[in-house]
Amino acid sequence: MEKGYIKVDSTQYYTDKEKDSTVFTSEVQYQSKGSLFYLKYLDIANDVGKDIENKIIISSDFLKIERTGMGNNKLIFNKDRLWDGFYPTPYGVFQIQTKLISLNKVEGDNVISFQIEYEILFEMKDKIRTVLKIDIANELCYILEQ
Repeated sequence: MEKGYIKVDSTQYYTDKEKDSTVFTSEVQYQSKGSLFYLKYLDIANDVGKDIENKIIISSDFLKIERTGMGNNKLIFNKDRLWDGFYPTPYGVFQIQTKLISLNKVEGDNVISFQIEYEILFEMKDKIRTVLKIDIANELCYILEQ
């Protein structure tokens, strides 16, 4: 796996007027194998100060996010079908349904970027739409320019 830096810019839309955005950078390990792109990085849960390990697999029509460290959970998104599962949190386990809306990969000279949009339906009633931008580069200065 190659080492570099990752910048994750995430905006979650709860309603037309209510949203929450976060941006962070971290060191990342990444590699491309055929049509799959693998990422592994740490982020810190601000409310408890624990490291969370994130593993992401991306293809043209599939996204898998696994998080370990503060509860273990997994989200799977497919472009043309819904995924049903259970999502453990510190507040309990929620029944969810996920759907990948769009996924685009752009490779520049110094940065690989993914633009991802997906929806999660919690307990079959509360829908959250997320727009995620992931930038990956070998040098931190390229990430900060994005």
